[in-house]
Amino acid sequence: MNSPVNNLFRKEVFDAKKTKWMGDIILTRPFSFTFLTICALCIALLIVAFTIWGSYTKRSTVQGQLIPKSGLIQIYTTQSGTILKKNVYEGQTVHKGDILYIISTASYGEQGSIADALAKQTQLKEQSIRNEITRMHFIHQDEKRTINNQISLLNGTLVKIKNLIANQQERVNLAKKNQQRYGNILHENAISHEEFEARKIDYLDQLAQYESLQREKVSLEKQLTEQQISLSGLENRQNNEIEQLERLLSSNTQELIEMQSRQHITIQANSSGVIGTINAEVGQFVDLSKPLLTVLPENTPLIAQLYVPSRAIGFVKEGDQVLLRYQAYPYQKFGHAKAQVLSVAKTALASQDLQTIGIISPQEQLNNEPVYLVRAKLDKQMVKAYGQDMPLQVGMTLEGDIMHEKRKLYEWALEPLFSITGKL
Repeated sequence: MNSPVNNLFRKEVFDAKKTKWMGDIILTRPFSFTFLTICALCIALLIVAFTIWGSYTKRSTVQGQLIPKSGLIQIYTTQSGTILKKNVYEGQTVHKGDILYIISTASYGEQGSIADALAKQTQLKEQSIRNEITRMHFIHQDEKRTINNQISLLNGTLVKIKNLIANQQERVNLAKKNQQRYGNILHENAISHEEFEARKIDYLDQLAQYESLQREKVSLEKQLTEQQISLSGLENRQNNEIEQLERLLSSNTQELIEMQSRQHITIQANSSGVIGTINAEVGQFVDLSKPLLTVLPENTPLIAQLYVPSRAIGFVKEGDQVLLRYQAYPYQKFGHAKAQVLSVAKTALASQDLQTIGIISPQEQLNNEPVYLVRAKLDKQMVKAYGQDMPLQVGMTLEGDIMHEKRKLYEWALEPLFSITGKL
């Protein structure tokens, strides 16, 4: 059925409208759109490829510094005092036993040095003991001379007594013979009984004198033995007295030596090496809390001492690679230095305690946070700077990136999902 509009116009009108004198409209895309589309597609492909094949290594950034591999040797004083003499300078080579410092430990009172006063009293005591030893020698000589004189006197008296005994023995024998002869005559009635009794009494008197001389001899021998024993005991007693005084003198001399040694002490190098930092100068008062100087062991390579906080120690292990940035040589100009973890401490250490074990610590950067000590071996003991090899120095501070686990980028991106899945 024809519409009313079609009835109003002739067919030719509609046919004329179908004819387009300018032709059909063609929509074309600009070349820039195509180029941008291709670029976007390439970028998307690159991103996908980078995500699939690219990787990232997790790292922990820590503070540290360079120290000798065998550690720093810090020299402390054994007593508080004032430095009288310093025999070393920085960079000097010292050997074990060399005297580094002489320190005065003397204390003073109103009358001057207390140690000098005590030493003077000790010297007076020593002189008194020496005088006593000399006096004892004289006394002992007198005692010995007296006993020897008594022994000589007793020996002389004993010789006389023995001679008297011999003579008296002859008298006794003669008196006995007379008694016997008068006894025989008495039997013949040639003499009276009274004459015989007189001879008998004479014999008994001579015998009594003989026995008296024998008793005197025994007494003298006893006295002589006692004097000889006394002489022997005297020598032992005198030796003991002299030894006791000499021990007292030795003790007093030792006390004086110790007293004098306490006034001045010498600080010696306990190992060979090169003098590093010197913290004490002549005239300065020093105590046991601060090291006087540090000694760097000879022919010892440097290592990186890293201070790793507990939050970063979990995945650190031996063999991990470390990228170092020395503050003395900015990495923007001189690049990174490489190192490898040698050892990892098993226990944490307070940062303020690092100096007590011979380590110089940048405490202002550690903020008193407990740290684990990680030692790393350097690939090179120098830095290439402006065409020259610059040797590294002990104590240089640094930052280090400890390289941990290496993963693909998509693995890091999906790690939260893996963590949730693992927990589920």
